[in-house]
Amino acid sequence: MKIRRFFKEGKAFVVKAFDYAADWIKELKSRGYKVYLLSNYPKDYFELHTHSELSFVSLVDGKVISAMVGMIKPDAGIYQCLFDKYNLNPKECVFIDDRPENIEGGRKLGMEGIVFTDYETGKKKLEQMLMD
Repeated sequence: MKIRRFFKEGKAFVVKAFDYAADWIKELKSRGYKVYLLSNYPKDYFELHTHSELSFVSLVDGKVISAMVGMIKPDAGIYQCLFDKYNLNPKECVFIDDRPENIEGGRKLGMEGIVFTDYETGKKKLEQMLMD
């Protein structure tokens, strides 16, 4: 079914943004936090999807995309690329990702992480970390 939709509607419609993404980013930024994107994504799809479905990407303070740097999570180099590009201290960062191995990749470099399972749980865990 999804394969038929892909060929019928095109690759732009395979990805849909979560309805909370833009508001969550805006809320964090209004509180003075920076938000960065670290994603494993093919270049052509990333460019297509950010112009169609993933408009929240324009709200982030910076991004590192795997296809554009030739590394993928959980390789240490992609996290280091993010830290270096934006002069980030990993000990001051919280990484949210849906894959435990990607969280572990960041932890090895000193960054705290949250395995994302759903918005409410993820937001609650982040708020707890920000209060500590």
